Amino acid sequence: MVRINVTVESTGLEARLASAARKLDNLNDMLTEFGEMGEAAAKRSFTQSATPGGAAWPSLAASTWRSKTSGRMMWETGSLAGSFAASPPSGNAVEVSSAGVPYAIYHHTGTRKMPARRSLPLPSYLKPKMSVIARRHLAGLI
Repeated sequence: MVRINVTVESTGLEARLASAARKLDNLNDMLTEFGEMGEAAAKRSFTQSATPGGAAWPSLAASTWRSKTSGRMMWETGSLAGSFAASPPSGNAVEVSSAGVPYAIYHHTGTRKMPARRSLPLPSYLKPKMSVIARRHLAGLI
């Protein structure tokens, strides 16, 4: 009978796993990056006149175009585009929202008289990008 006896010295491995577990308790760096990505996507939608996923916004009515002084869709003062910001991470979440512009919700969801022109990214746009960020952060744990 042939026997093979393998002994694993786990002291180094245990220390690295403990370090990784401590890092997992603080997801702030990864969440901050998620928030920055969402904020940038929301702001970029105004320069591209499209959703963060790339779908062009519906054009404005001819009467609305005539009344615009900027000549740009969804832009007169820049208040709405500048209002999007990521909040600091809280627990295991981060939020990107528009603050101080009460009409933001109407542009995002649309109304009876106005089609939606979304600027906040949807999960289908975020998931692949978040996976790349998460894999990079998780690879750095060990």
